[in-house]
Amino acid sequence: MKRGIAGFTIAFACVAALLVMSTEAMASQGLAIRSARDSSVAALRAQDLAASAQSAAADGSGIIRGTVLDYAGLPPAKAYVMWLAGDWSQVRHWKHSADFAWERVRQARDKGWFPDDPKLANGSGDAFRHATWNLVLSQRIGVGDCKIWTDAHESGHETTRASRMDLHNNQVGRQLYSKLTSVITSHETAESWWTSEQIHKDTRLWWFGHGV
Repeated sequence: MKRGIAGFTIAFACVAALLVMSTEAMASQGLAIRSARDSSVAALRAQDLAASAQSAAADGSGIIRGTVLDYAGLPPAKAYVMWLAGDWSQVRHWKHSADFAWERVRQARDKGWFPDDPKLANGSGDAFRHATWNLVLSQRIGVGDCKIWTDAHESGHETTRASRMDLHNNQVGRQLYSKLTSVITSHETAESWWTSEQIHKDTRLWWFGHGV
């Protein structure tokens, strides 16, 4: 009887030892998997940061993507989704379109288009700039994504007079692009003086003292 109990005890101890070893092995394996995963994620992030810097240098902007995202006013969730998706072509298009709109509005001011708005702030020139920005950006990334970017830029102060004006003129630019899609078939046609003239004479534009 004693031998039987002793044998059972030894067998139980062996099974327990095997279970402990198995549990430790599984834990060790799980740790190794998590470590490999974390290393992989870290490597991917490093690659993306490197690609970000290379991309910024390549387009001459000198601006890292995260900085552009912050300036664009994108909600953190949207910015994070874009970070994971790696869709950074829109960042460059956003930057190019905004810069182009500023360049074009200054050229138009020098032509005498905005006598009421020499400083290009909250007047007809400012309205023209926002509509130009949205028309050009719509041609590059589509009307839907253009609205996401430009709405986000006004995030947090949508109820102010200036922001309501900007949101309205952004919409005018997108609507004008949608109306002229059969004509605006390339970056060049979107950025032509003919397009600028269409925006300038659009009676839907708002500025301080005119619509808002």
